[in-house]
Amino acid sequence: MNRWIRILLGIVFLLPLGNRTFSQSRIPSGYGVNVYGGYLAAHHDYLQQLESHIKGIEFRYSFARHPKQAKPWEAKMRLPRSGIALLWIDQGNPELTGHAFALVPHQEFRMFSFGTGSIYFRLGTGIAALTKRYHPTQNRKQIAIGAHVNPVMQFSFVWHQKIGKNWETDLGIGLTHFSNGNFDLPNYGVNLPNLHLGITRIQGYHLKPVKPAQLKHRKTLEFDLSLNGATKQEGIASFVRYGIGGLSLRYQMHRKSLSRVFFGLDIFTDYSYLHRSKSTPSFNTVGESGITVGHRLMMGRLSLFTEIGVYTIRPDLIKRAWYQRIGLNYFTSPKWYFGVYLKTHLSISDYVQFTVGRILTIRK
Repeated sequence: MNRWIRILLGIVFLLPLGNRTFSQSRIPSGYGVNVYGGYLAAHHDYLQQLESHIKGIEFRYSFARHPKQAKPWEAKMRLPRSGIALLWIDQGNPELTGHAFALVPHQEFRMFSFGTGSIYFRLGTGIAALTKRYHPTQNRKQIAIGAHVNPVMQFSFVWHQKIGKNWETDLGIGLTHFSNGNFDLPNYGVNLPNLHLGITRIQGYHLKPVKPAQLKHRKTLEFDLSLNGATKQEGIASFVRYGIGGLSLRYQMHRKSLSRVFFGLDIFTDYSYLHRSKSTPSFNTVGESGITVGHRLMMGRLSLFTEIGVYTIRPDLIKRAWYQRIGLNYFTSPKWYFGVYLKTHLSISDYVQFTVGRILTIRK
């Protein structure tokens, strides 16, 4: 492992960042490395045996557009950075939790700038491979996660400080979370609060925030109709897989140029209720409905989706009265989009949901 880390470090610092292609494009970009330190947090009593200090290393590439090349939403949001990171984490217990390897595309949004430094909020989501997972005979104490391959989410605040013509330091505090949304049980999830310190070699312009041109604000009456699907497991000693379907209708309003506020109605059919009730499937035994309010942050074809809802119908009180969904939408056209959401009840995951939707414009 140490040999490979030394090789990757050498690649980072020997990459020809000043080559002719990059210098002609003048796009601000960089390669960097971060060292991670933190701990695996026991957010449930059942996970206390997994608590441990962690360490890791991250290699990443990031870029931001020049103001003359920036898209309207990028200029409006003060030239965010886009990037992709390769992350390795030693989770502190080789027998129970092992190692994690993750590929995490991410976006960094500038919050504050002072001098030659800026503080960014980093949001990333990707895929992770874990070397250790729950096994009924070989790894019974690892009840945090039931799959080798899981989605990963990262949230962090990062301070980028320029220290030379082609260098900047990075200091951040954040959370890395592994969870499969009950696709494979058990799924309490893995939470890794961490600090990270690193250095980045940059080329092109070191950009300062600029005042963007005023974007046109359209007053639009829109409805958003989407179909949703998911699958998850239920059980204790043995696990059974169930399907979930859904339909959502929302009324969406434009709030400023990049913001969409909506409220609406959700209808779900969650067949995992049958695991407890053993009843005949019908809407009374598997059906849910809820009213919701939420927000979309539009970033070109991509949008960040957040929503909170309250159930008006649920067959069983095993689920809390409130639910949340957070995820990403990708618009293949101004009208059609695909989405991936994590549906939760506060800190308890319900399932990962896939959706396809259409925007119905009534009036512009």
